[in-house]
Amino acid sequence: MKYVVAIVIAMAVLNAFITWCMCAAAGREDRKMEEMMRKKEMKKRSQEQAITKIKYASDKPKDCKYCYWWGGRNKG
Repeated sequence: MKYVVAIVIAMAVLNAFITWCMCAAAGREDRKMEEMMRKKEMKKRSQEQAITKIKYASDKPKDCKYCYWWGGRNKG
């Protein structure tokens, strides 16, 4: 009976240790995934900001028919 109790206690301790290891590994993986997603979102935001920061020349004509580049043609 003494050995059975010792084996049950040892199995419970081993089970708790394995569960703790799995939770620790899963937590690390979650943090890595969150960091990767955060970096991806920051990259996406910076690309969107770069697109919205386009500045045109101050002498840009209001209409295509006045544009010297296209020679007054409305098609590019």
